[in-house]
Amino acid sequence: MSVIEEGTLAASQEVLSYFDIASEQATAREEHVVILPGSGCTKSMNRALARDFAGCGYRTLCLDFSGHGESSGNFADLTLARRRGQAAALIEACIPAQHPVILAGFSMSAQTVADLIETLGDRVAGIVLGAPAVYPRALREVPFGDPSFLQLLSDSETWSDSPALAVFSAFRGKTLLLLPECDEQVPAAMTELIEQSMRANPWFAKQAVPDADHGLDEWFGQHPEARRTLVATFLTASS
Repeated sequence: MSVIEEGTLAASQEVLSYFDIASEQATAREEHVVILPGSGCTKSMNRALARDFAGCGYRTLCLDFSGHGESSGNFADLTLARRRGQAAALIEACIPAQHPVILAGFSMSAQTVADLIETLGDRVAGIVLGAPAVYPRALREVPFGDPSFLQLLSDSETWSDSPALAVFSAFRGKTLLLLPECDEQVPAAMTELIEQSMRANPWFAKQAVPDADHGLDEWFGQHPEARRTLVATFLTASS
């Protein structure tokens, strides 16, 4: 069993909504799991997955980025840099500095995971990336509502400029890459770049998600067996 608490925090001039699930196991794990939803997705979609992690002894948190769910702000004003700052604010406010973290990011939040690794360093003990996407350096401060955001992202020549690729290449914590059977949003060439950056990591594992599409936040919420497989695979890789 687990206890869930709802909360808010101020970050990037917005009020962000989050939940915090503490495990009721007698011996909780030292690592804290932070789930970062994909673009357009909300923390409510990840509640069931968070409960599954909490059921395995992890204290688990998830937030609505600004312009999403119950948080303030407008999606069009959000940037990759602000997403990084908002996720970092959640970690700083809710997780004691001596505790390691496991970052689980879907879609756009793969870039946010990489940005947090740069910020948190060795404190990041593991990562889970679902249907990941990465973004070139030039887009870090560009609002999502700016037409140039999608224009630049559509140029495949810019993908290799993403700072996330170097971060993933150097990362040596536990890593689980989740790839849906049909990803209609992330091009296969981008997925290959991401996977290639991780292959040198001896703790890297890849898991296909049959019958799933790009929206893994929502999909896992509706498929309990797949969630349990996800958590079990990560625990096996961590042992």
